[in-house]
Amino acid sequence: MKRITLPDFTWIREPLASKGNRLTREVVVAPFTPPPPQGPLLLAISDEYFDCQMALRSEAGCEAGMVLYHTDATFIAVGLVGGEVVINASISGWANRWHVKRSNPSTESTLWSLRREQEGVSIGYRSESSDPIHWVGCFTLPGLANSISFGPYFANPGDREQKAIIETFSYRRHI
Repeated sequence: MKRITLPDFTWIREPLASKGNRLTREVVVAPFTPPPPQGPLLLAISDEYFDCQMALRSEAGCEAGMVLYHTDATFIAVGLVGGEVVINASISGWANRWHVKRSNPSTESTLWSLRREQEGVSIGYRSESSDPIHWVGCFTLPGLANSISFGPYFANPGDREQKAIIETFSYRRHI
């Protein structure tokens, strides 16, 4: 499979507005936009083991993070909003949402890491590239043994439009 770049990602559910180039993308999230699976999902597909990183910046109150997606009924999304890590998960339609307080929330860009290995897919985040990755977990989902759909998601529980920016994306295949 060819190396994945930002233009290879496709909107499954589109935000209010989106513009960008091959390196970055700015997103406008409508008020009262729910989290996955109803909110904006920008996904790519890979059938190989890999590491990727994506830097996301969002306005206060806008939830942004990474999603591992199979169907609307089977997915896991890990995001940040305010001072919390938010985990949305659904297996065959049985959905849960967890909020976990962060010890030192950052208002800057968040660098998300996603690693696909034989054991599953790990999702983590950090504030600076020199910081250690805070791995939230290693996940497996039904239907993802041969390939996975992954990418950023955005949600906005507030009553005004919010902006988010995909600042960087890198993808490295495991050999």
